[in-house]
Amino acid sequence: MQLKKDYYYLDENALNDFIDRFALSCLDDGDSFHSDDTIGKINCIKEAFNYMLSSKELTEEVLKTTANKVNKYAWWILNGYRNLSVHLYNAEVTNTSQPGKVEKEVAEVIEKYNSDWQDMDLFQRETNLFLRLIAIRPFEDGNCRTAMVVLNSNLIKNGYPPIIMPKEMEELRDNLLNNKDMMGLENLFKQLSDQLKKEDETNEKHKGR
Repeated sequence: MQLKKDYYYLDENALNDFIDRFALSCLDDGDSFHSDDTIGKINCIKEAFNYMLSSKELTEEVLKTTANKVNKYAWWILNGYRNLSVHLYNAEVTNTSQPGKVEKEVAEVIEKYNSDWQDMDLFQRETNLFLRLIAIRPFEDGNCRTAMVVLNSNLIKNGYPPIIMPKEMEELRDNLLNNKDMMGLENLFKQLSDQLKKEDETNEKHKGR
């Protein structure tokens, strides 16, 4: 993995601000902002993000716990790996892993992430992980939210600006995922990471005036 020369640092206030913005960006179009379910979803995403940031390494248990926290607001979602085959909550799913294969496939991905993929460029490694998790869809719900929490936590831990996926880019992201276009997805993540850094630099200039 490449060494980061210009380490991107978020102080506590900036980190909390980002997590708030990130949690809001994860809401679905149909979520009513003032409903108890929506407030619960926001708080669960924030809790999952802070948990993932505090984890020293990515393991199966860490991934499952992160997903459990993401989905904690929804009592009807079972913890752990899914046992549903075709239908997943609020998701159109095709060609995803069968329930009996999920645990084995996740274990293989995480083992590669912690060994073979360590020499990859960081964005290549994190995009690879994101793409594989979305393809497997290990959980009954919250797979994309969980994968985004993992992605952003790992970017922050390695000194890179995290990302927020604008609503207008979600269709592009989904097309890249459906086509398994890792390079296109990696470039999108890099673009959004650079965008956040530029926004922060602009804000700092305005503060200095």
